[in-house]
Amino acid sequence: MIRPEAQKVLWRWHEVLIGLLLVAVGGYFAFTSWGLLRILAGFACLLGALLIHIGWLRAKFRRDPENLGVITCTEGEIAYSGPFHGAHLTIESLEQISLITINSVRYWQLRTNTKELLSIPAHASGSEALLDAFSLLPGVNLVKFATSLERELTEPIIIWQRP
Repeated sequence: MIRPEAQKVLWRWHEVLIGLLLVAVGGYFAFTSWGLLRILAGFACLLGALLIHIGWLRAKFRRDPENLGVITCTEGEIAYSGPFHGAHLTIESLEQISLITINSVRYWQLRTNTKELLSIPAHASGSEALLDAFSLLPGVNLVKFATSLERELTEPIIIWQRP
């Protein structure tokens, strides 16, 4: 039996852990074998490194839900259903994404081309789906999104703006 706290940590970082395992096994065979197996081991190392990078980004978005609502992203649309309100918008209509803090809760503030605002709690259930949705935006820096969640905010910061 695994303690629930440990299980949550392992689940949050599972892609990174799998990537590390791929790099370790691939590295072992890359240095101890010859021929085709050595080439396949090199590809395993590259795949593991890619999985570590993607897993790190997703883990920054994946948090323990705090009963702040549910986020779903399907077919170019972001939908949020919260305890008090809900809304949806298309990814093409996004003009600006900011990160704000209200009463110690982080929110993604999404502004559309019609100047509508949608504030989504960063720790809502399904928040890791936002990483996939945000990756479709032109000129996006996903590392900036992930690292901004860890920063201490005193004022809103703009994470992305349509070029």
